[in-house]
Amino acid sequence: MTQVVNGLFVGMLFASLALWTQFLRGRLPTLSAVRQCEPQTVARWSLFDLIVVLVFVFFPQMLAQGWALRELPIEAFEAFESPRPAEVAAQTGDASGTRPPARDKSPELTLAQRAPGAFVSLLWLRSAALLAGTGLGIAWVWSRHRDPLALGGDWSRWRSDVWLGMVGFLMVAPPVLLMQFALTQFFPSKHPLIELVLAKPEARFLWASGVAAVLVAPLTEEFQFRVLIQGWLQTAARPGMPSESWLVGLATPEWERQSAGPPRHWPAIATAALFALAHANHGPDPIPLFFFAWGIGWLYRGTSRVLPGVVVHFLLNLWTLFLLLVKIYGSSLT
Repeated sequence: MTQVVNGLFVGMLFASLALWTQFLRGRLPTLSAVRQCEPQTVARWSLFDLIVVLVFVFFPQMLAQGWALRELPIEAFEAFESPRPAEVAAQTGDASGTRPPARDKSPELTLAQRAPGAFVSLLWLRSAALLAGTGLGIAWVWSRHRDPLALGGDWSRWRSDVWLGMVGFLMVAPPVLLMQFALTQFFPSKHPLIELVLAKPEARFLWASGVAAVLVAPLTEEFQFRVLIQGWLQTAARPGMPSESWLVGLATPEWERQSAGPPRHWPAIATAALFALAHANHGPDPIPLFFFAWGIGWLYRGTSRVLPGVVVHFLLNLWTLFLLLVKIYGSSLT
């Protein structure tokens, strides 16, 4: 099975090299319009809208966490409690009991081992809460600015957008995966869901983690980072942007016509940095994820459509899940 995986990756690598060669020569029609930036609609939401959406996104997750605190077994809470002084002294040899012992496992992994059924329910509830919060955010922005194109819409072009996302994946993913592989030779990667599945390779954990990573994360994160944050920054960076529009979203059609032109590059870079920062607890992964998110941001800058980025994100997470399944079950398939 390892040979199959290596063969697939080598094929992806050669495809990426061929696409980059064509792109740099200006002979890749799929990306020619993206490179020149297609006609776009200005995002009219503001900093105020972003704060409201942030509240909408996190509030359902707080409710899910509150449910967990009420419903999980009492012994499960020990995973999150600070160790007692006597336990610290016994584990570290520190008679004062003030020096905390090093944890061998994350609290969530301990929780999954002590109350697996309840923890799987929590995983599903978190995914549902994230989708619900993102849906509330979309509804809020739509209620204030009824423009589906500014929200990354234009679903009439979904076929070409799916193809664009596949091409983007082949161009971005192999270099990013090579970078991640090189970094993990010196610094171990730490992804909570991957660690959980490796420690508990059961079908219920695989389903809950797989849906969260492959479906929920691309949909919610691309809307949050690319549409809302990058779209807002691209509008804020346009020449002559009125300060009141930047803060409360009062852009006028006259200003939009005066500020027409391709968006600047720095909003995509800044959003990629925020995306990497959101994964700061994953070991060295934020470094390759920055370049991965920059590639998606470049696609969004040139199209103002979210679907290509969702496809790229979906395919990368699907590839990661595939590698994880091979690592768990590969020996039984050979």
